[in-house]
Amino acid sequence: MDAHSVRKYIQLKQRTGDMLVDRVLIEDIVQVSGLDKIALAAVFEELLKTPKAFDVHFVALVGMRIFAEQQIPLTVEQGKVMLASTDRIALQAGIDEWYKTMKVLSYAPETAQALLAFTEEQLLGGQDIPEWLWLSFWAVSMVVQSGIAPVPQTLQAKLLQEIDLESDAATKLLMLSFFDGVSGMENV
Repeated sequence: MDAHSVRKYIQLKQRTGDMLVDRVLIEDIVQVSGLDKIALAAVFEELLKTPKAFDVHFVALVGMRIFAEQQIPLTVEQGKVMLASTDRIALQAGIDEWYKTMKVLSYAPETAQALLAFTEEQLLGGQDIPEWLWLSFWAVSMVVQSGIAPVPQTLQAKLLQEIDLESDAATKLLMLSFFDGVSGMENV
């Protein structure tokens, strides 16, 4: 089953009102498609990269999150696609979508690399809302706690700079607490 067929199946479920976006729906798509989860993750990735398939992006993103949580091997590129899609979906569904995606990306070395790169380049590089800073610290703390990937020195330096720039003592302490007692942040 290709991306077009999977999209049509999801649209059918949407039209019949028989769609709660959860593990049951994703497992149903796995069964109907006849694809293994790695192949279906590639189909979901293709759908997420297709602007005209926006109507099924949320389902595709949830499917990829579930696969990441189930330790289905996802690539760095798939992690990047998930982050880009989360950016669009979070505009409609809220900031919690970021936490959901970041949490599952921290589970595997490949996707954790995508998360760390995104944190350094996009979150810390383009802070236009206060939540970006908190998302940055939270994302890095998830990777550090998983022990799955090292935090690059450049990212550590940027986080330390943000801590130094913070004027509120309570907020500064909270920022430091993300890494308290956790190895992986050597300079904090």
